[in-house]
Amino acid sequence: MSNTIKAIRLILLLTLLLFGIVGYADAQTSLLVQTRIGSAKTLGFKTPSFGIGLGLERQAPRFEYDAGFYLSPDKKTFATYRKGAFSANASGSAFKNRYGVTAGVIYSVYQSDIQGVPYRKGAIIPFAGLVAKDWILPGRSRLTYLFPTGCIFPTPDNPCTIQSPRERGVQISQEFKFFEGIRIGYQTSWVHYCDQAAPTSVTRNCRYGWSAYSTLRIALK
Repeated sequence: MSNTIKAIRLILLLTLLLFGIVGYADAQTSLLVQTRIGSAKTLGFKTPSFGIGLGLERQAPRFEYDAGFYLSPDKKTFATYRKGAFSANASGSAFKNRYGVTAGVIYSVYQSDIQGVPYRKGAIIPFAGLVAKDWILPGRSRLTYLFPTGCIFPTPDNPCTIQSPRERGVQISQEFKFFEGIRIGYQTSWVHYCDQAAPTSVTRNCRYGWSAYSTLRIALK
């Protein structure tokens, strides 16, 4: 079973479980169109970095669920051909008054060629941290830590068909709500990650990098 199918199943399972938890009569559900633009140059992507997709959120007084995906035409600085990137996420939050804890998963995969050699890089990245609501203005503030998963290079027991960036580090996001359905914010990450290499390579360069995005989400309902 491919990592993509595993990731989709995991996110769907989280959606069902968390929708059950956030199942109160006073919960509000919103479908959103979302976009982001920024820079991930030190992570190996050409600037600007852009993505567009859909989001889904369900909010109750003590529990919240948020999920979504982005499609992106982003190109690596050293790739000769681009096929784009896909990322999806699902998370749940539990509050006591204005503060709470949050946890979830991010799935990302990138496809391209390096000097004519096709490759895919991706991972299922779990994260956990703290969340606050309505800080300064109505909205959400999150501080989370990304945990590394996946393989770095092939071994006799693991062909490592999809190399993982093994990202680990801190992610900060802030989103403010304006009017009834407009959400404007930013997201920034400081991570340690590994570059991709040829499929048969047993060495990869690992380094520190950062990304920063401005985000806009508009509720359709």
